[in-house]
Amino acid sequence: MNYTISNQRLSVTVSDFGAQMMSLTLDGTERLWQGDPAVWDERSPVLFPIVGRLKGSAYTYRGKEYAINCPHGFARKSLFSLTEQTADSLAFRLTANDETRKQYPFEFVLDVIYRICDNRLSVTFTVTNCGDDEMYYSVGGHPGFLVPPHGDGEFSDWYLQFNEEEPLMQAMLDGMFMSRRVEPCRFAQGNKIPLYHEMFDDDAFILTGLKNRSFRLCSDKSDHSVSVECDDFQYCAFWQATGSGAEYLCVEPWNGLPSNADDPEELTIKRDMHRLAPNASESCEMSFVLD
Repeated sequence: MNYTISNQRLSVTVSDFGAQMMSLTLDGTERLWQGDPAVWDERSPVLFPIVGRLKGSAYTYRGKEYAINCPHGFARKSLFSLTEQTADSLAFRLTANDETRKQYPFEFVLDVIYRICDNRLSVTFTVTNCGDDEMYYSVGGHPGFLVPPHGDGEFSDWYLQFNEEEPLMQAMLDGMFMSRRVEPCRFAQGNKIPLYHEMFDDDAFILTGLKNRSFRLCSDKSDHSVSVECDDFQYCAFWQATGSGAEYLCVEPWNGLPSNADDPEELTIKRDMHRLAPNASESCEMSFVLD
């Protein structure tokens, strides 16, 4: 079921399946990719309890193997409960159940809250460890923004503008998995990254080490833009389906990374997993200001 909140400028619709945002309009104009089975049929999945892929779609924990067949974890394919709806917020919850325990042996609660204020959308993820053991998890967002919005120029007119003159560093992939290499971002021109479809021929590119994790998705040929704030996240990835030439860009704040190409798939040593003590909670928020 879909739920909608709106104000005089912004309207957000979210499904309880995956707690996925289905529509995001500003002043009546859709700004969210609307899905296309021939390209990418999702719109804004929630990533949990892993980010990216597992080698062999499985990992081990305490000597037992667990399979998660869905890249980015099972939350995106799970039914959430709506726990609260107000005039300007929607709150969804996923709780450990028999199906999740087959894939992930922890007692958890994942809360996802959408809030709007004027032209700002904020999304908060809160993970709670309800079990007796330390819990390992990753979490992240994956919203696909229309680029350009409805014929407003070409994809190649758009770029990512970062706020500070700092080296933009890229965590490098080895195929579909991570390497140990961190290199200057090969797409960067100072504190700007121009967009073009071929930059995604090798899948996503992932920025790491940003001191200021605020930036804009914008064009000199458009009055529209998306300002992103993701200070609570260690990485930010950017992606569109390889070879699609589609008019969208996924902006993906991540706390966690895909598996390392050369590491064993053991949860306790998996790269950049967050560790959460029993009965503890951890929150992170990403915000998007639309113009």
